[in-house]
This record gives sequence, C-alpha cells and structure tokens, in this order.
Amino acid sequence: MLLRGFTKCLLSLLFIIISAGIKAQTGSFKVEIDFLGTPRQLSFYVPSNYDNTKQYGLFIGLHGLGDNSENYRNAIINTLRFDTVFKNTIFVFPEAYHVNADYFMPEGHEEIINESIKYAGSKYNINEKNIILQGFSLGGRAALRFGLQNPEKFRGVLLNNPAVQGIKETGNRSATGYNFNYANAPEIPVYIVIGRQDVLYTNIADSVFIQLVKHNGRVHLHEFETMAHTIPQAGRLTNVLSFFDNPAHRSLDFNLLQITAPKYTCNSTTAAKVLFRNTGKTNITSVEFAAGDGTLTKFYNWTGNLKPFEHAEFTITNIPTTEGNNQLNVNVSKINGQAHDSISAVSNKTAAYIRTAKGRALPYSENFEGQVFPPAGWSINGTGEVYAEWDHSSNADKKFGAAFAINTILIFDNLGSREELISPTLDLTTLPKPNLRFNVAYNYHKYTPPYVAEDTVFADTLEVLVSTNCGSTFKSIYKKGGKDLASFAKPMANITSLNGLMNTPRDTNWRYEALDLSDFAASNNAMIKFSYKSALGGIIYLDNVLIGNNSLSITEKQPDDFAIYPNPANGIVNIKSNGEAVKAVEIADVSGRIVLTHNNITSQQQLQLNTSALKPGLYFVRLIKPDKSETAKLLISR
Repeated sequence: MLLRGFTKCLLSLLFIIISAGIKAQTGSFKVEIDFLGTPRQLSFYVPSNYDNTKQYGLFIGLHGLGDNSENYRNAIINTLRFDTVFKNTIFVFPEAYHVNADYFMPEGHEEIINESIKYAGSKYNINEKNIILQGFSLGGRAALRFGLQNPEKFRGVLLNNPAVQGIKETGNRSATGYNFNYANAPEIPVYIVIGRQDVLYTNIADSVFIQLVKHNGRVHLHEFETMAHTIPQAGRLTNVLSFFDNPAHRSLDFNLLQITAPKYTCNSTTAAKVLFRNTGKTNITSVEFAAGDGTLTKFYNWTGNLKPFEHAEFTITNIPTTEGNNQLNVNVSKINGQAHDSISAVSNKTAAYIRTAKGRALPYSENFEGQVFPPAGWSINGTGEVYAEWDHSSNADKKFGAAFAINTILIFDNLGSREELISPTLDLTTLPKPNLRFNVAYNYHKYTPPYVAEDTVFADTLEVLVSTNCGSTFKSIYKKGGKDLASFAKPMANITSLNGLMNTPRDTNWRYEALDLSDFAASNNAMIKFSYKSALGGIIYLDNVLIGNNSLSITEKQPDDFAIYPNPANGIVNIKSNGEAVKAVEIADVSGRIVLTHNNITSQQQLQLNTSALKPGLYFVRLIKPDKSETAKLLISR
C-alpha cells in the first residue's frame, strides 16, 4: 500500500514537471480536427508572448466565398493587422464546409464555430466573456445569423461587408429559409462595416442595419465611402471594442435614420414617416422636428419614452410644399428640450419629391437619351436591389438610349418583387382620345435537360398602370409576361453565367405597343407606371414612350454631353464627360471588386476604355468627381 501510494505521488509529480515544460504553440499554424466524421481545418494565430497564467480574448473569423481559413488568417493578421486592435487575443479561423458555401450549408455545419471555441479553450487560457465573432462577405452573413442565434456566447459581432443574399433575405422572406433571429438583437452588440462602393451589397447592409434597429438592436454602421468589397485596415476600426463594451457612449444621443415620403404630391402639403432611435444612456421623452423644403418649414413634436437603443416611428403630416422638384428636409431642432448641436446627434435627412398642381400638357415623349436617370419628372419605386432596378442603357445597334431592368436566378432571390418606373404627372385633357405608345424588347430564361429534369421557364411580367389621383391608386391597362411579352424568337436557354443575360436587342427584337387612355381622358394629373415583376428570369428594355394621339410621332432627343456607350459593349466603351471635371473612372464587377481604372480625366476629354479583357456580365461604371461620384450599369456581351 505504501509503495502503491508512493508510485502514484511520483507519477503525479512527473506529470506536473512535464506539463510545466510544455510550451503552448504560438505564431501562425493550422490544425485538423475531426468534425462530423471528416477532417476540418482550423487556422490559428497566437501571440508569441502567450502566457498561460493570463486569460486571453478569442477572435473567431469566418472567411468569404472562394477563400480558405489559412489565406483568411494571413490577410487578417499579416496584412490588416487585426492583432494590433484585438490585443492579448487568440485568433481562430475555421474552414467552411466548402470554399463556395456559407458556414450554415449544409445545416448543422455551423457547429464548427462552437468546435473552434471548444478546441481553443482546451489549449489556451480563454476568457469566455471576451469572445468576438467576425465574418467577411458570406462569412459575415453566417456570423450575423450565428451571433443572433447565440448572443450569450459573444462579446460582440463584427461584420465586414456581410453578403446577405438579397433584400428579401434581410427580411426573412427568402424561399431558402435562411433566417436571422432579430428578436435577439438587443442581447448582442453588432458592428457593421460597409464600403459604399460595394455596389451589390451596400443597400443590403443598410437593410440589415434597419432590421436590427427596428428590433431595438445595439448596432453601429461604419461606412467607408471609397471602399468596395473588402476589409479595411484594423487601425481604421479603433472604436470597435469601445462600442462592444459601451455602445451608448454619451448621456444624450440620437439617430434620425430614415424618411419615408411620397415621391409625388399634387397638394400644397405632404406627409413623411421618420424612423429614429435613442443611442445615448438617457431616456428620450421629447423630440422637436423641423420639416419642409427649405422655403416653407413647420415644427412638429413627438413625445414618448425611448430607452437606450429603442426606436420609434413618427408620422409628420401637413408638411408645406413648393411646386416643382424639391428636397424634403427633416431636421431635429431639440431633444428633451435641448438644442441638438449640444450632442452628437445624427439629426437630419432628406428625400426628393415632386409637387405639381397640374400635369404636363400632351404630347409628351421620353426616349431616355439623357444620361441622367431617371429623367426629369420620372421616379423609381423599387425594392432596393441595385442590380435589378430600372436603369439606363445606350444601345449600339439602334443608336438610342433605353430604360432596362434585369431579373435572374444567378444573383439573388427577388421572386415576386416589383421594380417600378413612374412617369411625370400628365394632363390628358389637352388632347382628344389620348393614347400611350412605347417600344419594348424582352427575353426570358428557359432550362432544359440535362440542366434540369424537365423544361423549366423563369419569365417575368410587365404591367402598365394608370393613376388619375397623382399616384395614390393605379389601374392596370396592360399585363404581359413570358412568351406573350417576349420579343425575341427564342428564350435565353440554359444560361449559367451573366453573359447569357446580355441579349442586345436588334431592330427586329423590338415590339411596338399602343394602349388606349380614353378612360382617363378627364384627368389633368395622370401618371403612367411601368411595373416589372420578377419571376427570376429576364432582361427588359423600354423606349420611345409617347403619350399623345394617333396623329403624333416620336421626336428623337439629343443626348446629353456626358455619355457611356455602347451599352451593352463587347470591346471599347466610350465615356464622354461634361464640363464638370472627372477625376477618375472605375469599373467594378458585381462583387464590388475594381477591375479597371483610369485617372486624370480632363473636362474636355472623351475617354475610351478597352473592356475586351473583362468577362461577359454585369459591371458598374463609377465616375469620380471632386465632390461626388456617379454609378451606372454596364453590360459586357460577346
């Protein structure tokens, strides 16, 4: 018994001595763990001065589409230097199931995040109250979903250009069932970083932000005006940790986030709904708003009791308006009786609107030749999907401009969504027997075996509607979709890339439509709406809109001084600037990656860009001017 006890003590002593001599692995390295029966890689970065007697934070980083954990770790640590902001921290980067898959695909594989936490905790002295979940692109999408599902696990969630797949998905309305538990938003700080040149995802990030706000989430949106689909240097995000620990950094603070207002009014007043929130530590009990167009302004008061990070929506009525194209301004003048400039409030928002007492006299035509889109007096009412909304195209074959829109299963799920292009108000009483004429070119998707089990069609619908009460209500006068709407001899068959969408309409691909407006002839403030409904398949062009009668023809307009043509293009793209200086031109793909640039453009220069090296598909051309930038779509077709 004594010998056995002595042996046990000796073995214990030897274990302590050996353990004390083992040094934890530091620096950059990778390990493989068994996960759901298969090996899965984890890439680590551990500070070289790691001390097992001290607790460390843990940073879980989720990579984006086409990447892997090792490359992502090297970018985050070696290039972006996140270790300089997240000090005394162990970094772990788990591999997704597939380089082109979200961490939740297939379902259950998101548990690799928990396994990463467990593995790191088994090797290092981790402070369980200091775990950060971060993700970029599709990894950001997964980080948002996992963080909202497990808010108790994390100090905060950092999202870098999260690639949530469409506006429908941000609202939990996608057929994929990829949902976000926004109800848990108050339980976890979320810090969103978005580059405003990430054209495909900017509006989506805004939509995620508003969803979190409307669920009273502790959320911050950090915007970089000139950044595309990438991650900024960590040194530019120095307030991340302070936000996670103390989101309400001032006693009294405020965000005015959104104005929703009619785009048209035929009255001397209009209305607007404002969304705002409390971002301070003090409850907000009253807000004084000033609303108007700068010429006419009135004051309005909201009262209530907003706790920190709670939101409210307030409808302001009887806002005075001025005739013409205007900006509706909503400003906060006082919060809890204090002037807003005494706090760091975001306290003003604007929205464009058009006031008209009487519509434009007939005949009225629009050929979409100008490079300002929508044209003067026209408006767009859409979903916010930047790739799908109505935009401008110049057509090389017929030498005229056109409005066009796209829907496709190859980008996001926008099934059932409507993109609407709305005319100015029109006085139909100025001509007898008024009618509407326009040209339309449209084609749709069709998939056949072996791509699918049986023939499958994705075909959109165009509906034309008329309002006689300045846009309050509309009546349908035309509705065609699929084969009935198509003007091409054959559908776009079995397309697997955006190149298949680039059906450039020839002269024979345009159809002429004439619609009788006699039922609305007594209206002096009528509006025409072209509503394009998505069934996930098609590209549509609209041109030569004329409201007149049978004796009238369409008069061509001269293009503006600034132009991008041809569009679609297959090689050389011409960019002609107007008198305002243009500093640079950038072309970005749908992911926001800059693929072509040109600098030092003079105001008199006509620039030619050779796009022959670009793959066919959808791109965005950005003109950078001294105090603003403008973006337009460009289609590359071969």
